[in-house]
Amino acid sequence: MASGRRPTLTQSFCRPSTSRASAAQPSTRRGNTMRTTLLAVALTLAGVLVLTGCPGQRAPEELASPDPTLPSEQPIAEGSGEGLGRVLTAVPCGVAGPYGDICEIMKTTDPAIDMQADVANTMVLNRKLVDGKGSCDAYLAMGNVEVEALEKVGKVARAVPVAGMGLGLIVAKGNPLGIKSIADLANDNVKAVAIARPNSSVGFCAEQALKNAGVWSAVEAKLARPDAPSELKSFVMKGKADAAIIYNTCLVEVHTPGQQRQEEGQGVSTKLQDVGLIDQQLYEPFSLQVVVPTDAQNPAGAEAFIRACLSEAGQKIFADWSYIPLKPDAEAGKPEA
Repeated sequence: MASGRRPTLTQSFCRPSTSRASAAQPSTRRGNTMRTTLLAVALTLAGVLVLTGCPGQRAPEELASPDPTLPSEQPIAEGSGEGLGRVLTAVPCGVAGPYGDICEIMKTTDPAIDMQADVANTMVLNRKLVDGKGSCDAYLAMGNVEVEALEKVGKVARAVPVAGMGLGLIVAKGNPLGIKSIADLANDNVKAVAIARPNSSVGFCAEQALKNAGVWSAVEAKLARPDAPSELKSFVMKGKADAAIIYNTCLVEVHTPGQQRQEEGQGVSTKLQDVGLIDQQLYEPFSLQVVVPTDAQNPAGAEAFIRACLSEAGQKIFADWSYIPLKPDAEAGKPEA
């Protein structure tokens, strides 16, 4: 899988001193609907390479409830149209690459379906759907926090995990401060660390990771928190932060379906360096999920897209884009009875 493109790291078996149930405590009060999702993804994530040098770890402190409040003027397309077979998908810009590749295989497997994308910032899409200012047939949600925000307002008919995700640590090219692990973020020479706000999965889980790693008290005062996860890379590139915790897929992402993934020496990788994956044991597992909204005009088309994502070919595509593939399961894409 694509994780082979990441830096070679020594596998660490450091775990939080608390149990899995305790480590996930901040999310248990958000309801039981995601437990099945988290279990499925956790089994897949367990074998991922992680950062070395886990410090002494402690139980996580209570995190703020996810609160998606980012306003935006960017629209999400209104309605799903009347054309038979048309499937309008709300696609976060960072997921445009695998989405485009999966649409290509659907031209063969589901030629009657017309896949159309509304590509925008993930926070923009989530906010519009939560506020009822836009609709779609399928939405690629970048984590459990985003799905739960929609569940709270009754907008989720069905949510299916299609690929695992993780957290990555990035620094400026050349790694001038010699940052090798999340523990190094507490060092005095590290002046600013960028993480997203907790109304996104990447921000919520970054807080968990820092707290479980035992470095929150040393890092909290030097956090730089942009309004959108998409700004994390630019904070490091512009010198506003010495390091950032990002979605592990961010360094290879493209923002237009059909484009090839960014490789080493291309795009942002000329200015940023991937230190490696953050130990998944430090935060609640999360996944890329296909949400079928309650107001979807073509739910059958959305189900066809889910099947394509969960197919062997679809899972290989996700792996090629540095997502963590789930074990393909033909039954997983079927609606519950």
